[in-house]
Amino acid sequence: MAETTPEAAQKDMDEFHMMIGYCVAAWADVDQHLFEIFSDAIGSRDQCAILYYRTPGLDVRLKTTDEIVRSVLPKKERASGGHDHPDVVA
Repeated sequence: MAETTPEAAQKDMDEFHMMIGYCVAAWADVDQHLFEIFSDAIGSRDQCAILYYRTPGLDVRLKTTDEIVRSVLPKKERASGGHDHPDVVA
């Protein structure tokens, strides 16, 4: 089994932390875009920020945003058997 030098171990740790930083930045970018969609659907950015950022977790924010967006998009012409509007599909 090969021994790891302290320098090699430190290099691996530095690379690991750098990758974690990239992941956090990508996550924050997704969250920011989701907030933009959320606020476009509702209106007032200040009020949207209060609602959006009080909601914990990206999965809950995604589901809430999906519900809000669907509530403002055109509805089916017929509730039973109707097709979604092309904007809803997109």
